Formats: sequence, C-alpha cells, structure tokens
Amino acid sequence: MALTVFVLLSSIIYSWIFLSHFNLPLPNAVIIGQMAIFQILNTAVYFIIVFILTTILKKFSRVYGISMISYFAIMIISGIMGNMDVGKLGDYLPIKLFVTNYTNHLNDTDYISGKIGLYLLILLGILGVILKVIVRNKNGNKHQY
Repeated sequence: MALTVFVLLSSIIYSWIFLSHFNLPLPNAVIIGQMAIFQILNTAVYFIIVFILTTILKKFSRVYGISMISYFAIMIISGIMGNMDVGKLGDYLPIKLFVTNYTNHLNDTDYISGKIGLYLLILLGILGVILKVIVRNKNGNKHQY
C-alpha cells in the first residue's frame, strides 16, 4: 500500500511539472482516473515481477542486476533512450504507447484504458499465474496461515 501511495504521489507531482513545463492542457477527469488506475496496475505488475525474481534468485545483487538490464533494454527497445532503430518490437510495449501518444490523446477517454490497461491486465494475470506456480513449487504442500 505504501508503495502504491508513493507511486501515485510521485506521478501527480511529475504530471503537474510535465504539464506546466510544456504548457499542455489539463486532461479531463476520466483520463486522470484512467492514469491513476494505470499507475496502480503498473505498480502491481512491477511488484509481482520483482517478487518472482526475488523468490527465484534469493540475492539482492542478482535481482538488481536483472532489473537494471531489463529497465535499460525496455528503454532502448521502445526508443525512449538513445536513438536506435530496433524495429517494431518497441511499439507494442505499454510504456511506448503511454509516452509517445499521451499528448495526442489528452481528451480521448477510450485510448488509455483500451490499449495500455488491457496490456497491463493481461500481463498481471500471466504474472499472477507464474507467481502461484513458483510459490506452490517452492513451498510444496505446506499450509500458510
């Protein structure tokens, strides 16, 4: 819960600075709500990914190394960091959809929830199943109360 509150507050401060610096219009209330839901889902996805990595690798250095490699790979593949042309793969990442098309769809209430939300919900479901399988295999038949 604390992580979710921190991410939401950070996103509010970031969005306020971003919108005021680039003189962009304030999105309508539906878009703001969808962005909050996007941040909560995004936080849950990343938390589950790190929990799965921690359960498997059991060492901070390994988890941190994989996290940083993944972070920079996603930024490079989606074209956000660097000027590399890596093909169309990055166009299907939720972060690419959110960053590049945000200003074009400030008042389009179907855009964010339609694409990014669907990607995140599918990813969250897949990661939830993977997490359940990994934790069940690690714990065997032990009951947790």
